[in-house]
Order: sequence, then structure tokens, then C-alpha cells
Amino acid sequence: MKFDNFISELTHVSNRIGQGDLLSMLLYILYNTDLLEIAEGPEESLGFVDDALAMAEADSLTETVEILTNFMNRNNGGFAWSDDHNSHFAIDKLAVTHFTKQRAPDPMRPGHTVPLVAPELKLRGEVVRMESWYKYLGIHVDSQLNWKTQTHEAISRATKWILLFRRLTKPMLGLSARFMRRLYITVAVPKMTYGLDVWYMPPYKEQG
Repeated sequence: MKFDNFISELTHVSNRIGQGDLLSMLLYILYNTDLLEIAEGPEESLGFVDDALAMAEADSLTETVEILTNFMNRNNGGFAWSDDHNSHFAIDKLAVTHFTKQRAPDPMRPGHTVPLVAPELKLRGEVVRMESWYKYLGIHVDSQLNWKTQTHEAISRATKWILLFRRLTKPMLGLSARFMRRLYITVAVPKMTYGLDVWYMPPYKEQG
């Protein structure tokens, strides 16, 4: 252990990191603060405990790839933080998603369009896996920004909860209607509507 000018004697640690300790979440937020503060210009970084992401905004996907590459490789970038904090990035576990509503003409089908082809993001000689959607804190954001993936997941989750509640409402052995209503409101509804204000637009019809 080292802090200020103090260095302790060597201590053998046999139980690894106590991840079940509630305090570990707060401590790691402090530990990786520097990673979240290195973003500059068109960059942005976001983190929740050990789930961190880097974002770049530009006029083309080529530019965003260049920005992300610079974010990781520069002197005060992501890899520098990784080396300083002994928290190494596993490139094969990283992923990149390109978000854009722009589309290109489909050469095989005149009059139709296809998603833009994004350039590869390479870090330390390895190609970062490209995904068509990214899940962050339970919300699926798809590359076309149309929320289809999130909608599908929300429907699946709601269906699962409805089926579970049907099993609890059997006439002979099920819960009473009063307890079922309480359980539904306090458990099922929050599960089915999680993050709704982020991705769901209620149906709206203009007057007239």
C-alpha cells in the first residue's frame, strides 16, 4: 500500500478483491475518476462503477474513429491511465458502435438504402469488435437510433413478467387480488417501464 510518502510492508493478498463489499463500488468510482476526466474537445466519457465508455461526435464515421483512437493512444489518454492504474484494457472485450441516421444508396437494389459502412477501429494492433447496438445500464441503443432493439427487449421483458404473474393467480393456490395488485405495482411495473423516459415516445396526434 502506498500513499503520500508512506510505503507499507509487503502483504500477501489471497482473497483477491472483495467485490461483494458495498464500499467497493464507491472506491472504484474514485479510482477511475481520471479516466472519465481525460475527454476533451469532441470527446466525452461516461462511467458507472467499472462500466465506462468513450464517445466521439463528428461529421463522419472516419473522424469519430480517429478521435477515439487518439482518445486511447495520446500521452494522457486511456492506455496511459490503464498503465498508471494497473487496470489493463482487454481489447477483445471492447466494442464500438457507430450511431448515425445517415444511409448510403444500395448498389444491389436501386431506390433503397443501406447503413453506412464504418471504418475499423484498431487499438494496439487489434481490431475492436463492431456491434450494431450497445447496452448501457439496461438501455439498448441501436446504431440507427430508432430504438427497435430496446422496444423488442422491453416487450420480451414485459411478456415474461405477465406470464410469471399469471402463474401466481391460480384460483385455488394463487395470491389474493389485493396482494397481486400490490406486487404488480411495486415489482412488475418498475421492471417493465425501466428507462422508459429515455427511449419511449408516447403516441401523439395533433388536434384536428
